[in-house]
Amino acid sequence: MIRNILFDLGNVLIDIHLPATEDALRNIQGMNMQALDTLINQHKWFDRYECGEMSEESFVNAIQRCCIPVPQRNIIVNALNALLKGIPASRFAELEKLRRTYNLYVLSNTNETHLNWIHRYLIREYNIAQFESTYFDKVYYSHLVGMRKPDMAIFTHIMSNTGIDPAETLFVDDNFDNITAGKLAGLHVHHHNPEFEIFDILPDILKVANT
Repeated sequence: MIRNILFDLGNVLIDIHLPATEDALRNIQGMNMQALDTLINQHKWFDRYECGEMSEESFVNAIQRCCIPVPQRNIIVNALNALLKGIPASRFAELEKLRRTYNLYVLSNTNETHLNWIHRYLIREYNIAQFESTYFDKVYYSHLVGMRKPDMAIFTHIMSNTGIDPAETLFVDDNFDNITAGKLAGLHVHHHNPEFEIFDILPDILKVANT
């Protein structure tokens, strides 16, 4: 019997479009994309940022150094946030209904820049100031816990920290590697296709998980 649901944020609860940030960075005047690619992919700075190993200031400064002339900080921040598209209002009501029956959790690979945007967006658009405590029992953001998916350590941490039984937990994520790790951790899993609205298909997913 499923008693707990562990949600990813991006492309599950929050709509995102990853190419938008790449396009925005590419369009910054003087951006050296080869230097940026080395920073992000070879030196793994984005992964380190998502694990909380550096501040937003350090991360943004590193990207600024890939540009001549050096752009203002807000131009980099806006480019990083370009992938975030928002949350339909209907999802909040669905979360409220779900919470009457299930314990709800979030596990998200995210960072200080994106989380700041999300909090500002929720206050501006919906007057929601306490998103995490209003809709979830507990939230795990990678940059705050120092681990990220698909590392098994973060799943082990959540099970230990919450005391929930993985056999009673459904994990929903749009990334196949994350889903694979969740399955190895003993969770019921759903590899979500963001072309579908999660709350339209969730009843059928839960029905299968409970059989």
